Amino acid sequence: MHENELSNVIIGAAIEVHRTLGGPGLLEEVYEEALCEELRLQGFKCLRQVPYPLVYKGRQLEKRLIVDILVNDLVIIECKATDRHHPIHEAQLLTYLRITDKRLGLLINLANDMSRTASTASSTASKTDRPASQPILTATTMLHTIPHPPRLPASAPLR
Repeated sequence: MHENELSNVIIGAAIEVHRTLGGPGLLEEVYEEALCEELRLQGFKCLRQVPYPLVYKGRQLEKRLIVDILVNDLVIIECKATDRHHPIHEAQLLTYLRITDKRLGLLINLANDMSRTASTASSTASKTDRPASQPILTATTMLHTIPHPPRLPASAPLR
């Protein structure tokens, strides 16, 4: 399954988790576990808290990058359970995509109360499918298309 097709399934699964558990009110880890379980129930390979090595100037750091969810080794999901969107979350996901060399990531906030506004995720469901007072989740799709910066030789001067 291609990343784009998979992203539609993931967003549908996130909507199902949100409808079942509700929100806001639960910790990020609870939504993360439930989303992974929903994806497994649908037959997808879903890993949580996936560590990736970080390399600095040719040396592996002790600290590792931890990806919330990796689906079918193709799509990174960064789960949030916060009442506000912050641009740093998008920057974080873009960095994860660059470091892991993945092409698609989803930033999904399962605790957001956005009952009056549409979101990327809500576009897959009719607004009449839910009462106006029921919160919906928000999802941001990040596509990594920026090539890695060229590596300069250690002796090359910086300008």
